[in-house]
Amino acid sequence: MVAAHLTFPTALLHAGLSAGILSGIAVVAIAPHAGLLTLLRRPPAVFLAAIVAGITLNREWPIPFVPPGLWPLGAGLDLGAVSLFVLSFQEFRAAGTSVRGQKPTTAIVRTGPYRFSRNPIYLSFILLVI
Repeated sequence: MVAAHLTFPTALLHAGLSAGILSGIAVVAIAPHAGLLTLLRRPPAVFLAAIVAGITLNREWPIPFVPPGLWPLGAGLDLGAVSLFVLSFQEFRAAGTSVRGQKPTTAIVRTGPYRFSRNPIYLSFILLVI
């Protein structure tokens, strides 16, 4: 039995796009329109699906996208994303309102990260995917 090894499309490789970035873009772009993915209507689930798809595709078709010297920048982005999420979550708790979008809003949060961004939790998800 001969095993065939799949390769990532050469045109995308030359364009400098990695499998992880492409899968993230695809999942976020098609989630509102696809049959099964419409079950993942909540943004945390969409971003988690993009991250899992990116990791899976990167294992199958590893493409060096970022030089090793820039890897600490990625760790810094991840740390910043988690910190932004935690700070945003704490602001919601301090205001006494729910973080969950399905629950009614009891207060408008205008402090902490919300002084600079309308939705820093989504911003933290995007930073994590990058």
